[in-house]
Amino acid sequence: MIKSTLLVSPISIGLAVIAVLLLGAGGFIGYTINKRLDEDIFFQPRGEIVETPVDYGMDHETFLLETEDGLKLNAWWVPGTSNDGIVMAPGYTDSMSIILKYGPFLNQAGYNLLFFDPRGQSESEGELYAFGAFQKLDIEAGMKHMREVRGMENVALFGHSNGASAALITAADHPYPEVFAVISDSAFANLKLASQSPEYTDPFLEALFPMYTWVAQLRLGFDVFDKTNVLTVIEQVSHAIFIHGTADEGITYNNSELLYELAQEPKELWLLEGVEHVQSIDTEPDLYAEKVLNFLNSVKP
Repeated sequence: MIKSTLLVSPISIGLAVIAVLLLGAGGFIGYTINKRLDEDIFFQPRGEIVETPVDYGMDHETFLLETEDGLKLNAWWVPGTSNDGIVMAPGYTDSMSIILKYGPFLNQAGYNLLFFDPRGQSESEGELYAFGAFQKLDIEAGMKHMREVRGMENVALFGHSNGASAALITAADHPYPEVFAVISDSAFANLKLASQSPEYTDPFLEALFPMYTWVAQLRLGFDVFDKTNVLTVIEQVSHAIFIHGTADEGITYNNSELLYELAQEPKELWLLEGVEHVQSIDTEPDLYAEKVLNFLNSVKP
């Protein structure tokens, strides 16, 4: 009987080892990205209503705000004494109660205020917030309600963190005087810049950011980076005040600097030294009110 001997070359062994390592690395990368997407988008906290306008001395009406794509959002209407209104947009994993603290000085100045829980947040319909990818539709529903139901003549937008980015994107499609002003508190310019902030920095994921957005698109069915990229539309925005703390580690203040640089006049940039994420009103409440009201008065039709 003739015995055959199978000879395996060192090159073949090396290639096999490389293939196994690549498969293992690919699996690890895929697991890491999907785990991060679960945390960032798919299993995020929805936010809870912890306060109401009554806690801030404001009368209000609770109602359901219907969006163009048929979702019903939990909302509050706080009546003012003028025909001017402001749609108030909260941010990531927040209910509308998180921005109630901005209401009193605006309401006392005569502004009617519309607060809402964004889709996928708190008590509103919708499964995902997805960094505010569709919050523009929620803000537009608020604008429409203000004009068609409440009879507002002049409408401005206030945005808080992710809500500020969504407000700027909305304003780009509804230029002055349709949106007569945007108050942008701690906006991100796009998700790439936001991911580089100290609170979220992950060198591994930063290096793989294109793959992160690609996998997100596969799972979501749309490009979340493109839909939340304020830099693609900011040159169409004017009549905006950008507010940011220089100690913000959630969204660094260079985001607002860049947005301010690219926006059209009239515009204003207010950086607060040593202030953390969306803490400007807590640090300088009187000055905050003065700055914002002066800006609104200067641009109102």
